[in-house]
Amino acid sequence: MRSAWSPVSRSATVVYTALAALVVAVAGLAVFEETRGHRLARRFAAIGGDPTAPGAHQLLGEVTVFALLVIAVAVSAAGAGAALLAWLRRVRPGTPAVALAAVWLLPVVNLVAPPFLMDRAWRDAAADGRPGHPGRAGRAGWLVLLGCWWLSWLAALAVVFFRPARVDRELTGVDLTTLGSVAIAAVLCAAAVREITERCEGRVPGSGRWIRRHGAGAAPATGHGRLAGHRRPMGTGA
Repeated sequence: MRSAWSPVSRSATVVYTALAALVVAVAGLAVFEETRGHRLARRFAAIGGDPTAPGAHQLLGEVTVFALLVIAVAVSAAGAGAALLAWLRRVRPGTPAVALAAVWLLPVVNLVAPPFLMDRAWRDAAADGRPGHPGRAGRAGWLVLLGCWWLSWLAALAVVFFRPARVDRELTGVDLTTLGSVAIAAVLCAAAVREITERCEGRVPGSGRWIRRHGAGAAPATGHGRLAGHRRPMGTGA
């Protein structure tokens, strides 16, 4: 139970919460676009975007809701990024905070470097305590997850930033397609964070920390809660 509440696990929980908040915020904006965005965009186009035009005051309520939703998306996106950086700082305390921030914030670099940093964290967790031991088992599956996460995240960014909004029909261009792409990327990101966190905490049989905790010859726990190599001999007393 202690590992479940370790600093790394708590930091990972913050990442999950921040990603969920981002999906909820995008969902709210997408629903607003689908239900009211078309009408509001047409009315904006009709008055030429002039807040002093006749009838502009009638849009105040909807414009306020729209502004709050946009702010919620921006804040939740920044929060998810900050939570992920804080988690990486816990996982890789030897990496300078400035370097971590540069990987995620520098243009162009942040389109290529983050998956390599995540993979390095996975490899460190897999080899921790006993370099060279087959604690790297499951790497093929990890690489598939890592690749799917990053490709889905790039696709979500492309949908958000490179899909032009039709000013006479849409406010931001955020729709259900955007929501789906962001949700998929968030789920895969959470899965990648969980994979590394469990290896760091030694909860994955075969990982470096698990081997250091249980021994090289130990097998995963059976349904009776004992390691296979430590079963009580038949006929012994309590």
